[in-house]
Amino acid sequence: DCGDEPRGDPALWLRTVDSWPKCSNLIFEEHEYYRFLSYQFVHGDLYHLLYNMVLQAMLATPMERVHGTLTMLSLYQLCVVFAAVFAIWFDPYTTVVGASGGVYGVYGLHWANLAINFDSMKNGALSRWIRFGFLFIWAMAEFFMYLANTSPTSSHSAHVGGIFFGFCGGMLLLDNFDKSWAEKYILIPGAGIFLALIFFWSVIQLSTTWPPEEPAFASGIVHGSDDAPCCWHPLECELEPNEINSLDLSCSYMEALSCSEMKALL
Repeated sequence: DCGDEPRGDPALWLRTVDSWPKCSNLIFEEHEYYRFLSYQFVHGDLYHLLYNMVLQAMLATPMERVHGTLTMLSLYQLCVVFAAVFAIWFDPYTTVVGASGGVYGVYGLHWANLAINFDSMKNGALSRWIRFGFLFIWAMAEFFMYLANTSPTSSHSAHVGGIFFGFCGGMLLLDNFDKSWAEKYILIPGAGIFLALIFFWSVIQLSTTWPPEEPAFASGIVHGSDDAPCCWHPLECELEPNEINSLDLSCSYMEALSCSEMKALL
């Protein structure tokens, strides 16, 4: 008979879940919309910064001399925003930093410039076919690096988003020195309509489906088959030490888990 007095040390331990701080919805919950632009000024390391600076100088300088500073600046920033939107669609649990979206957007602008001014590039040191060959080789190199996963920390979705808007936006806003009938009535209007549809679809998607389904509880994830980080994270909680008759819990985050590990744990 133990009587009315408690015996032994009081103890309580539980495991629960909480929103992982790295996945907090800063843009839409905290209304920090400036992040669509400000992320371009933050880089992972010095190599990341220098790589983007060299590419930007190499790609943007000749385009700016032909099409003007204001046009290029406007298109560059729009590419940065659209790259962020693509990252939200296809990589919602990944932190994205750097100016790569804008830099690859300028690469897309070169394709647009080649498309609308192809007939005007017959002469000169960089003829249209030399330009085409350079852009094509670059595209193939990027594709094979993606397949080989040589840059696992690169946000390929942001790169594609920048290229996509660079091409479509360039069709609309870059100077066309000799408009053909097809460019005037098919290519340019088509690019405008396509961008408008993507814009309205983006607004609907981001306003109705964000945040996406927490991957820890997503029905399509099979144990051991997914390495994506989860936006829900396990907490281990116990009573505050030396606090007798208190229900105050002390909680700490466990180590980061993949989605499949999270599901197995819970």
